[in-house]
Amino acid sequence: MEKILLNKHYGTGVCEVYMENGTYVGSYKMDANGNLVLDHDANGCIVIPKTSGCGIKIDVDSPSFGWRDITSDITVRGTGSNDPTWATFRTNINSYQFAVNDECWIDFHIPHDYVPGSELYIHAHWGVNSAVTANSLTWSFDATYSKRNDTTPPVFAATVNKTVSHDASAVNLAQYCHVVSEVQLTTSGALTGQDIEVDGIILTRASLSANTLGTNPFLFFIDIHYQSNNMATKNKAPNFYT
Repeated sequence: MEKILLNKHYGTGVCEVYMENGTYVGSYKMDANGNLVLDHDANGCIVIPKTSGCGIKIDVDSPSFGWRDITSDITVRGTGSNDPTWATFRTNINSYQFAVNDECWIDFHIPHDYVPGSELYIHAHWGVNSAVTANSLTWSFDATYSKRNDTTPPVFAATVNKTVSHDASAVNLAQYCHVVSEVQLTTSGALTGQDIEVDGIILTRASLSANTLGTNPFLFFIDIHYQSNNMATKNKAPNFYT
């Protein structure tokens, strides 16, 4: 990471900040002891620019936006031949157990700390209640997306399909294990032809499309990993950043 150089002007209470290559970053307030002072309002609250993509990064040596989860409970119709079975996973603990072609639905809302242009990764949390050391299974995700536009409401486009498999011969499954199987959902920060944006909605169907494990897995829930700028947006409706 490139160093930051400080050019302090004690008499004026200003500190000029430059990158090591000489690029000027900006001028910031400085106290009587020469310490940088973060922008704040009259009540002492820290003020951060409202610009899209601005936020708090993690790791001083290799800074990047950190990861969070969008969580949502799975929904089962309650009728139909493709419903998973509500069964005992471990003593007194039940969850949905999936046979091939069993399905459920999950809706996701894009939070206000999403980093525009970053990728989304959908993943299944699942397990088995008997040990498995061979063969595999595949989870399938069908998803459609619509962003928010209050003046010209957009449509949900045709669904895209993503799959992720687990090979039990490569990574053995212990009895009562917890497994996470993940696949990238978006391409260049977009899904079904629309850029992912704050307040957008992803409608999702998850199913077990293949299974040769010799036992049916339990699906606990589906999440989406996203990169967070660790702050809110200036506005609650579009344009969120003006």
